[in-house]
Amino acid sequence: MDNMQLRSEQAVLYSMLMNPSTIHDIMSKVSCDMFITPINKVIFEAAYELYLSQEPINAVSLSQSIMKKNTMHKREAVQEITAITSYKPTGINELES
Repeated sequence: MDNMQLRSEQAVLYSMLMNPSTIHDIMSKVSCDMFITPINKVIFEAAYELYLSQEPINAVSLSQSIMKKNTMHKREAVQEITAITSYKPTGINELES
């Protein structure tokens, strides 16, 4: 796993959590299989399920959704959500191709 991939995954999750207006665009362009980090994949899958259910996607709803699942990495995923919400992306948009 290279650092750029990890930072890109974190930037996608950060965008969803900090700017809800980006969620529709992200969900139409990004899929679960694009995530390499298992913890970030768990977070994105939970966000996608909330999106399909038309539920709000925020740190609390994501954490609650993940904790209800019988999945590996759920505690680490909740910790990662906390870390992502404190993440400060650089001025360079890592998501644009």
